[in-house]
Amino acid sequence: MTHKLEVSLDRADNIIEGWRDTLIKLERQKGFVVVKVEPRWAAAVEPFNLEFRDGTVWPTEKSSLSPQAESIRSFLRSQGGQSTKAAVGGHLGIRRNALQKALKRAEEADAIVIDGDEVKLPETEKGSSLDVLALADETK
Repeated sequence: MTHKLEVSLDRADNIIEGWRDTLIKLERQKGFVVVKVEPRWAAAVEPFNLEFRDGTVWPTEKSSLSPQAESIRSFLRSQGGQSTKAAVGGHLGIRRNALQKALKRAEEADAIVIDGDEVKLPETEKGSSLDVLALADETK
């Protein structure tokens, strides 16, 4: 069973002014919480996971994705961030109907983006223009 809590910060929250108009989603998984941050005026932050240990919250590397979705993402990374549905199916060793279901589940989990016959990593995986600007500033 998955529990979800969504928090939206608005202009009345002056204490955390820089985070206003930001949607923070907490989704409980098995043994940890997935945190998704969606600022209104900036690129979304890569989701991250937290777990409760010794009465404290700790970052964790546990994945909220299924092993199959992780395999698809790993394959896409090895292909430069995108590939065809047929190539993903070949990588997974599954046929058309099973592939359609696997891709649908991975897309619903925000693990991939499907664009026609192309399967891609989400934009946050490839690096946003904000990441490029930050890198350019660091090299000055």
